[in-house]
Amino acid sequence: MVKKYSRKEHILLIGFSTIIFLSMLLFFLRIHPLIIYDADDWLYASYFRLPIPIWHDWNPSRVFPEIFMPLCSTLAVYLFMPLTHDYIWSLALMYGIVVSFFIALYVSAFALFLREKMKASVSNSVIISTFFFLFHFLIFKTSESGNHHMFYANDVTCYFYYIIPTILNIVLVIILELYPDLMDIFSRKNGILKGVISFSVYMAIFSNMFCSVIIAVWAGVEIINSSLNLISCKDFKFKTILRNNIYKVMIVLGWLISIIYELSGGRAESLAGISFAESVKYTIRNFTQVLIGVNKYVAVLLVCVIILYFMLIRNKKQARYILIALANAAIIGAFLILACAKSNAYYITRTEILLALCFWVFAAIGIMMTALINNKAIRILSPCILLLLYASINSHGITFADANCGEVDWKTCYDISSDFVEQIEVADDDNKMNIVLKVPQYDDAQNWPLAIYGEDRICYTLYKHGIVSHDLNVVFEPDNSINQKWGITS
Repeated sequence: MVKKYSRKEHILLIGFSTIIFLSMLLFFLRIHPLIIYDADDWLYASYFRLPIPIWHDWNPSRVFPEIFMPLCSTLAVYLFMPLTHDYIWSLALMYGIVVSFFIALYVSAFALFLREKMKASVSNSVIISTFFFLFHFLIFKTSESGNHHMFYANDVTCYFYYIIPTILNIVLVIILELYPDLMDIFSRKNGILKGVISFSVYMAIFSNMFCSVIIAVWAGVEIINSSLNLISCKDFKFKTILRNNIYKVMIVLGWLISIIYELSGGRAESLAGISFAESVKYTIRNFTQVLIGVNKYVAVLLVCVIILYFMLIRNKKQARYILIALANAAIIGAFLILACAKSNAYYITRTEILLALCFWVFAAIGIMMTALINNKAIRILSPCILLLLYASINSHGITFADANCGEVDWKTCYDISSDFVEQIEVADDDNKMNIVLKVPQYDDAQNWPLAIYGEDRICYTLYKHGIVSHDLNVVFEPDNSINQKWGITS
């Protein structure tokens, strides 16, 4: 049963969520804006698909990102461009707001979980959730500049394909953990809300297998846990298990269907390479390097939390949730290794992939901290440790990398993309049918990230968004002089 909150507690929770949102808004609008740049960004900013999985499509089951990203982009054009008169910045503004909202939702949902399930006070939930939030920025901060935080993605497209779907899956898991009746198909209560949650679950499952594994594994672990409880009570009946876990079974089956669809796609067919066994070996090696490369100070802090918890605390309910979190982490970790081995062994090093795993690890640590924070000495030290963690995020250089595959600063991406838009607009005004765009030259056969095969995508998106009146034929001409102009090293 959900607790009733006092007015003071409501203000504290809303204030905390607002601070997280505003801090992320500052981060994604002023420090590291999300600027469309590469061929994928230009395509998926306007590519709407049917809201169902499509057999043999390039991305057969990635329904959510291929609806949500073009929707946000279109809204940006209609809502912000009349105010900014700047196409690229209007998109960046919308992307920053959306990503900031999802991160605030994510952290707030975790705080609510601690309050409801761990019986922590609102103030303790906020303190621990702040630790939880900061861990995402510090776990891989190991140098003065160019670090990757857990909300980092390779480009804008990957924010909609990985970060946002991962957060959607996690938030839904927390909601279903707190309010299981919302998916009770045998009850007629909360019909509209059930519809919204069911639609969200559908979108979460058909988003990206690296993200949807979160809700699928959670449902599977819950089914196993329910079955073990019935066995211990000597009341094991298949019908009882099915009735008690019907929506969880549906989630697992839906996820398996999404995997089958994904394996039929063009992307899956294009990934054939070395033997699977060899790829698994390389993936495990890469994953080991990731573990070795974590921030040593954060690792020491996490180990201290674990040691103190086992030394001072004996709470069966908390231990149960810690075991469930670790079971989810272990299964997801194994899945990610196998999935990355099948696709690309390098993927396991990407933080947007690892977020699905790190959430459960951070959640387990957060549950331990919930018990420890009641210790007077630890409670006194907590604000000091938080301040030290916050201060250590900043460094003398540009602490974190900008989100683009070109490995350049966001201002350069903005200038180049804006220049493309301006050239195409001029050609459109002159009623030209063809235009040659000189682009930076990259050391790649297809000139990725400004790939030759994506040369028509820029004008296609501009035409779809009403920026130009007709779809021009665009030809990319990689030119090293453009690299020198913008200070790009290929």
